[in-house]
Amino acid sequence: MHPLQWIYDNRDLLQAISSVLIAALTLILIVLTGVYVRANWRTMRLMEADLKYRSTPLPSVVEGLRSHTSDGWVSWAFTITVSNAPMLFEGLRLIVKLEGDQPMISTVGQAGQRPVAVGEELRLVPKIKSEFRILDYTVLLWYFDITGTHRYETTWTRDTLLTKPIA
Repeated sequence: MHPLQWIYDNRDLLQAISSVLIAALTLILIVLTGVYVRANWRTMRLMEADLKYRSTPLPSVVEGLRSHTSDGWVSWAFTITVSNAPMLFEGLRLIVKLEGDQPMISTVGQAGQRPVAVGEELRLVPKIKSEFRILDYTVLLWYFDITGTHRYETTWTRDTLLTKPIA
């Protein structure tokens, strides 16, 4: 008997074994593709989060000299700097709490959006007129990322800082 005769005699069995092996290898390939897709998706999400973080401006506000005039005007000097990424400054609102629970609002804005580079200082001087004693104040800062697509609002009070995206 020729050695290939066994193959010829059992070709149906060999075709069945071959079909099962092809199906098993196909399933293994599908699983490996799923693992690869998931790994790529996670890498993409990490890169997206890193890019979003790198393009998010992180402003800081420093209160400078507060001055009072004899005719009742009070002015603040705020210095705004940004780190991490440049920003487009939109406006600043100073909300002052006075004696007797009377809030006063002073808004300082720009015509359009002013770019502020990393490390650059923007100095703003909001003013209010009041005869009451100032108890507390809150600073609201509105700005965009440098692309102008994401708008943010940052709130400073004496004890807290809160930044949130605005839809």
